[in-house]
Amino acid sequence: APKVIAAIVVWQLVGIIGWYPIVYQGTVESARALVWPALGYTALLAGTAGLTTALALHARSLTWLAVGAALFLFSDLVLAVRLFHDASPMGRHGVWFLYGTGQMLIVVSAGALAAVAARAPRSTAADQAQVA
Repeated sequence: APKVIAAIVVWQLVGIIGWYPIVYQGTVESARALVWPALGYTALLAGTAGLTTALALHARSLTWLAVGAALFLFSDLVLAVRLFHDASPMGRHGVWFLYGTGQMLIVVSAGALAAVAARAPRSTAADQAQVA
């Protein structure tokens, strides 16, 4: 459990560190209404990256799942630069490299995730009753 919590906290910090200068300090006035919803979305993506990192720490076969989730977070931060600062740090189409690669890794990792889930110990109601 400590590794799971640590991974999620670290990724939440990464998300906030990215959100603050990119979104909160954004210079495009027409995007100001999206600042706080973007924080929630950033927290969601950072939480996903944290949870998948925790899974990868538990099962190395899920490393590419964690990398995919991280790339997805970073691709949206790059999109936020365009929206909140009217700038394109990776050019007009560079964000698609992060997004496409991230999504591909997430999809390709579905088989590894299913294999890890199949090996996980199962808990039954009878097992839970014995613990209580």
